Amino acid sequence: MALSFCVCPLEAALPDLLDTVCEENLGQIQKVIVRRQQTAALFPDVATAQVIASYTPLFSALDLTKIQITPKIENIVIPQGEALTEGGNDNTTIGGAEVITGQSFIGVTGNFASLPATDLKSLRKLNCELDLELIFITQSKKIVYYSEDGTTLRGFPVSAFYVGSQGNEGFGTRDKTPIRFNMLPDWSENRVIVTPADFNPLRDLTNT
Repeated sequence: MALSFCVCPLEAALPDLLDTVCEENLGQIQKVIVRRQQTAALFPDVATAQVIASYTPLFSALDLTKIQITPKIENIVIPQGEALTEGGNDNTTIGGAEVITGQSFIGVTGNFASLPATDLKSLRKLNCELDLELIFITQSKKIVYYSEDGTTLRGFPVSAFYVGSQGNEGFGTRDKTPIRFNMLPDWSENRVIVTPADFNPLRDLTNT
């Protein structure tokens, strides 16, 4: 299997697998915190990310550290990852065996509803950003971060970020604005879910 994270030669024995003690589900993602990708992590540990005082100066910052939070996003869907393959029952591989050559990027979609024109114009300026990180806020008031080391917290690195033009379908409907972006295949195994200690992130985190 030609996956980038595989180490050759393999270890002498199979890796230890953990028994699932507590199930974990994100539930509905309702808002997203936006940050420019940078070398420094957003927070050094979970404890820092649990208190609202850690966020306040970042919303008002005038430099690279500035963060912003989106309006509520509906119908966010994060699909399962797919294997990229080569061959399979043809002459392109030895014995016609299918070969796993990589993993697909995760194409996330959602939409904003009933956005005023001024809000839409601000959101679409993010289309000009080349390197963004996104942090998710769920219906259960949890904040979901990306962490490669399990300690320091940052946003999920994304590519192909795009907020589209608003659509209208007439009587009895709300105007919808699409949002889409790609995440890395390893996003889910490097996630850390933070439970705020003194605030409701859906209500209390606001742009300044």
